[in-house]
Amino acid sequence: MSIYHRGLETNIDHTNTDYYRRFQNTENMDFNEQIIPSQRQTFWEKNKNLLFLVVGLVVGCFVTVVISYAFFSLGQNKGHGNCQPYEVTSGAQKKNQTSVTTDSGTKENSGFKKIFVACTGNRQSVLDAWRNSSMGGNISNIKDSCTNRHLRSTLIDNWNGSLIDKVKVELFRNEQLAVEMFFDGRGSTSSNWFTRKRLRSNSFNDLTQMSTFNFFSMNGDQTVDRHFFINRNYGGCANDKGWMVVIDKADANYRPCKFDKLPGKAYPYILYGPDQQMAHYDYGLYAVADMMVISISTLG
Repeated sequence: MSIYHRGLETNIDHTNTDYYRRFQNTENMDFNEQIIPSQRQTFWEKNKNLLFLVVGLVVGCFVTVVISYAFFSLGQNKGHGNCQPYEVTSGAQKKNQTSVTTDSGTKENSGFKKIFVACTGNRQSVLDAWRNSSMGGNISNIKDSCTNRHLRSTLIDNWNGSLIDKVKVELFRNEQLAVEMFFDGRGSTSSNWFTRKRLRSNSFNDLTQMSTFNFFSMNGDQTVDRHFFINRNYGGCANDKGWMVVIDKADANYRPCKFDKLPGKAYPYILYGPDQQMAHYDYGLYAVADMMVISISTLG
């Protein structure tokens, strides 16, 4: 085949068909549209910066999550480092935390004088000791330890509600404070301060003046000698739940439930709900305090 270019005949070898096709295609393209091999880019080359950014964000998020979890775990372990379990009737429970503040945020625990110490297992009635003026004595320098008898101050007999500000009840186990409750002592008597209406604050998480009670009094349920009794409900022994009770004398006429007669333990028993919440008594979900201490603070 021959073509004419500027009047000159030129012979072109058509045997190389691939070259010929490329020549014809290129001849019909605009210069800017012609493909130059050196300028070809793959998807990776065009988007590598974006891909690097995405990968960096994913790795950064993962590292942040791992570090946050590590610090959280460390904080949890540190916060529970001093919580040693103690044995109750059916398992191990943690010590209660007993930091108590009023609604205004002020600390309750200041300026108190001990007036009564009750000890478990000495075979003496706690309620009788509180009421019995012949047992009175000076216990202003008493240590937080138990003896073979309850200790009582004559200040109980000279109770003056016009001078008393607060009454504090503390339960101890293994020399550690387990429960703390504060009552309004203003205008009270030595027998009526332990009531729901006078409760100011306490270390339980689930005990307030608005809680449900079937008993909240010093006398409690006298038919079974459950005194200093803060209880939510009855409903058969298996359903008895409450926060605190003194199972007082060995010669009670009626002992209906398992927690009224603990094997191998002498009366009285001082039972309370561990872990800052009410006890489920007949299921064994309670702790036994070694000692109950009652103190007062005065106005002025």
